[in-house]
Amino acid sequence: PFQSALAFVTRCSHLARIIRFSDPGDKVWNKLIEGATISGYNGLVARYYPVALDLRNYRCVVIGGGSVAERKVKTLLEYEASISVIAPQATSELQRLATAGAIKLELREYRPGDLAGAFLAMGATDNTGVNEAIFSEAQERGLLVNIADDPAHCNFIVPATVRRGDLNIAITTGGRSPALARQLRQELEELFP
Repeated sequence: PFQSALAFVTRCSHLARIIRFSDPGDKVWNKLIEGATISGYNGLVARYYPVALDLRNYRCVVIGGGSVAERKVKTLLEYEASISVIAPQATSELQRLATAGAIKLELREYRPGDLAGAFLAMGATDNTGVNEAIFSEAQERGLLVNIADDPAHCNFIVPATVRRGDLNIAITTGGRSPALARQLRQELEELFP
């Protein structure tokens, strides 16, 4: 296992050098970042401070009831957050979680004021106007906010993670290449079965 870990770290170090020193026009760079461009924060790519949050018993609001919202809810449940989901429709799994008492589910549209008392908000709708309203309310209230697939409307991003008991490894490319983060996560999952 140690040799495998060392090989993986060496590969990551090599990838980091490629990302840091490559010409953005070269083929290796383009393959790694898949042409991703993220704007926001005055047109600059945001630099994210890595942090681990204790979400136990903190109110987290997820707006949206589809598969993306379901995935976010399931992850928040792993960390014992107190979860409210607001959506006009919800997946059968979200409905099951609500029936079991694991989450609070309100089957209705988002409305201003829904984030009152929240610590963290996640928008997972396919409606740009609703996502922008969620972001605006969260910003006004000083909340952590993440709008799915819209880094310009996030003050935090969710990294790819590998969790094995108390070991929690987070991988992020600052939103530049989710595919690279996913690939590294898959390699780490094999390294730490």
